[in-house]
This record gives sequence, C-alpha cells and structure tokens, in this order.
Amino acid sequence: MQRRFLGALFIATLALLPLLGAAQAQTATVDAVDKAEVSSAVNQVFELAASRYFNAMYDTMHPDAKSAVSRSVALNFFNDVYSRALASETQVVAMDFGSWTWPVNDKDYPDAVAVTYVMPVLDDNGKSSWVEDTLYLAQEQMSWYWFLGSTKEFVDEINAQYAGASAAPDDGSGQTSGELAALADVPRDQVIQMVVDDLEAFYSEVVGLTEFAYETPGVVVVAEGDTVMSACGQASTGFYGFYCPLDSTMYLDEQFLLELVDQGSAFSAAFVIAHEWAHHVQLGIGLERTTRPDAWNELHSIELELMADCFSGAWAADAEGRGLVDPGDIETAINTIVFSLGDPKFIGEYDPQAHGNGEQRVRATLNGYEQGFLGCNLQI
Repeated sequence: MQRRFLGALFIATLALLPLLGAAQAQTATVDAVDKAEVSSAVNQVFELAASRYFNAMYDTMHPDAKSAVSRSVALNFFNDVYSRALASETQVVAMDFGSWTWPVNDKDYPDAVAVTYVMPVLDDNGKSSWVEDTLYLAQEQMSWYWFLGSTKEFVDEINAQYAGASAAPDDGSGQTSGELAALADVPRDQVIQMVVDDLEAFYSEVVGLTEFAYETPGVVVVAEGDTVMSACGQASTGFYGFYCPLDSTMYLDEQFLLELVDQGSAFSAAFVIAHEWAHHVQLGIGLERTTRPDAWNELHSIELELMADCFSGAWAADAEGRGLVDPGDIETAINTIVFSLGDPKFIGEYDPQAHGNGEQRVRATLNGYEQGFLGCNLQI
C-alpha cells in the first residue's frame, strides 16, 4: 500500500486524485444520519467521476471551492486525473468529523469531515497501484460538499495549467476568453463579441468532455434599422434575440443589447445572449420542444426556456469565478431584465411559447448560479 499526497502526485504524474486539504479535522461525535449522508455524498462524487460526468461532479463541490477553481479549469483537470485514476474501485477507509480549516482561504468549517479513501491508479505501463488520500467535505445548507485543492499553491498551479485549455481562438486582439478583461470595463462596441467568445469557449469545454459533440452556432448581430431573414422568419430591430434551430443560428438585436449596456448593465445583455446560446446547446444534446412530450428528451416550451435560464446562471457563476463579471452584475440583471422578461398573466403555463413568469425565470437563473447544471435537472 502506497501513501501519496496530492501535491506530490500532481507534480510526479497525471494520476491526480480529486481531494485535498492538508489540515486534519478535529474528531467529533456524530450520529448515524451524518455518516449516512456523508457516505452518500462521497459515493456520488466518485460515481460521477467514474461515469465521467465531470460537470455534475463540479456541481457537487463546495461553493467556496468553486470560487477558487472555475468550471472550465476543473473539467480539464478531472479529465487528466480520471484518465489514470479508477474511481469506480474507490474504497472508503475512515471518516473523521470535526472542525477543519481549508488552507486555500484560511476559512474555518465547524461542520466538516475528513474521508480517508484508497483508489487504484494506473502508471504509464497500465499497471495499477493503490493510492491513499483524504477527501474533505463541509456542510452547507444541510448538504455536504467537497473541496478541490489542499494548498493555495496547488490551486494556483491547476488554475495556471488548465485555464483556457479549450479557449476560443485569438480574434486578432491578442486575447482569448480566458484573458479578457472584466465585462464592465470592456468598450461598448466590444461587449457582444466578448460574450460570444466566452460562451463559445465555455460550452466547448462543458460539452466537449461529455458523450455529446459540440458544434459552434451561427451568430448574426442585426444592426439598428436592418432586417435579416433567418430560416425561422424575419428578424428586424426590436425582436431582442432568438435562436433558430432550423439553421443553428442565434439572431441578436444590436440596438436592444447596446441599450442595456448603456444603462450600466452589460451583464443583462450578456444574459440575453447566454439564454439563446443555451438553446443551441439543448438542441445539440437532443432536447426537443413539443406540446405533448412522451419521451425523455421531449419538453414543454416552459421547461426548455427555464432550463435555458438555468444554463445562463451556471455560465454566470463560472464567469464570476474568472473575474469576467461581478456578483453585483448578476443581481442587477436579475432585477432589471430576467424578471421583466417573464410571461404576462394571460400566457398559460403550457402555452406553446411559454417562457415562465418573472418569479419562475429568476428562480431558474438562481438555480443554475447556485447549483450549476444539476440545478437545471440535467446531469452531464
């Protein structure tokens, strides 16, 4: 039996394990319910890893850990780790409950647990050896979430190594999505392109590490006073934005989006683009809009629309973690654009064009922001 610590394992090989925390939790007395809940949470982490559901795995991380490591970085990191680590054969050895301090932020977590486990890892010759490590979890809002990274140095290293691994191509400005400035600081005429580039990089990574193929959507920005004919009909100034599945293209109303920017809410414009981009992703993973769903992939309009809001929230959380947007930007968008785009009272919940009322759209967006894609009832 070998014992290796994650930092050393990272430097020595690609057989990295997901867990972390060098500090020891102080032993505490716990009941059977706590142990059962932790066991369930730990099993879920490794089951997701074994199934390569890396997005869902990221969504089970503690919010503080998500703040330290963006989704795109984590996905590429997980992809390297679990090309060698056999998560399906993980065995829990012990649980140690008590307070614990995460060295990355020096924050104390009074309700924490250190889970010692062993996992087989393949070397370059395909031979496996058992590695022992510790997974740290803390309780947040009655649920248990895990941490990635045992030291600030380790987190900095994976952020540096995996940031922008699948970033959008350089557009001539010398910047990729991982290097762009904060949205609020970008010149007015560059906001739309910046958001488009970032969404492209984000979803190419999110979908690229799943069983589904990702294809770049078409993007047409309709200038003020112009009219463009899409495969779904005419797009003239005043339409806000829509995604046409017949030509896999989103059409964006430049005047409307720039008015939002001028009102001091660049992220409100970004939300509109993100919502339409989500419809392209939905189409790519096989989801369909129908008035009478009878298969797993068939959904009512309101279900698809609220899911698109949720996707937008998941992207917003990742963008916030990368410094692209500020928490205040997201709150402003929710208060100024998300709620206002809700259906009026005369639109029925299962109307063929229903998007959800203001309260439903805000809640869906926050579900994605707070819980990731798991909050959208989707495991990928």
